[in-house]
Amino acid sequence: MKTTQLSPCILSWARYALGIKQQKAKNTKTCSKDYWIKTINYLLLKHTNKETNRLRAIDLFEDCVKRKSK
Repeated sequence: MKTTQLSPCILSWARYALGIKQQKAKNTKTCSKDYWIKTINYLLLKHTNKETNRLRAIDLFEDCVKRKSK
């Protein structure tokens, strides 16, 4: 099974979106919505107590890491 490493910058935003950390990330890295959901789901494997925040975190995609149109 091939594994890929998730971006630390996106992980930081996802931790904030899930409420795992309180300080908002300061990086400007962007990603696709599919990658965002994959990252959220990955973190929820380790932080099952945050499962109730899943939909809220996915909704924060727009504010956190959505690619901006040119």
